[in-house]
Amino acid sequence: ALAEWEKLDNKRGISSTLGNLGLLYSKMGKPELSLEYYFRGLIQNERMGDKEGIGTGLGNIGWIYFEQKKYNKALEYFERSRTHSGSDVWPDHVARFLCSEENFGAFVPPGLFGFSGSLAERDRSLYARSIVR
Repeated sequence: ALAEWEKLDNKRGISSTLGNLGLLYSKMGKPELSLEYYFRGLIQNERMGDKEGIGTGLGNIGWIYFEQKKYNKALEYFERSRTHSGSDVWPDHVARFLCSEENFGAFVPPGLFGFSGSLAERDRSLYARSIVR
C-alpha cells in the first residue's frame, strides 16, 4: 500500500500507512522497526503541516519508548506531543494511560492532571520521581 500511495504522491495516504506500519511492528514486538515508521510518518506530517498528525506521531513515539522502559525519552515525546497541541493539558487518552493502575501512574507529578491531591496521587508521584530521574 505504501508504494502505491508514493506512486500517487498521496501524502495523507503515505502518512496514514506509515503510522499503521509503525503500529503493526509495535504489536509484533519489533520496537525499532516501529520507531522507524513512526519517525518517517512524523517527518511526512511535518512536511504537510498536519498539526494533529505531528502530535499523534510524537505520542506514538513516546509509547514505544515507554514500552522499552526508556522513561525519560518517553516523557520527552509525550511533552512534545502535548506542547505541540498548544495546550497545557495532556490529551485524555495519554492521561488515562499514564495514570492507570497497570502503569502505576509512572509519570504523575503532583497536580499534573488536576487531581485533588489524593493519597493515590501522592504515591504515584513518589514512584514517578523514583524512576524518571
